Amino acid sequence: MLDKAAGRSLFSLSDSTNLRLEAMQLFEQCLTSGEESPFVSFIESQLVREPTRLDLLREIADDLQQRLLSLREYHFDVRDRVVRTFSES
Repeated sequence: MLDKAAGRSLFSLSDSTNLRLEAMQLFEQCLTSGEESPFVSFIESQLVREPTRLDLLREIADDLQQRLLSLREYHFDVRDRVVRTFSES
């Protein structure tokens, strides 16, 4: 009985990880193409699933937050380099 529960738990964890990776790949595609509908469709499909996997949606939101922070950090690094280059010229 415990083996089945552990197996389902591992499968669920693997499934969740794969879905998170898929979400982030779709997000990256949306950034490059400028078309957000594939990502929105993915999120909508997760919302209508029964039961709704709020844990997965929270993890995706955390991943998106981390991506936003990384992009902001990159933006400020580029800005700093541009300002230094103009200052030195």
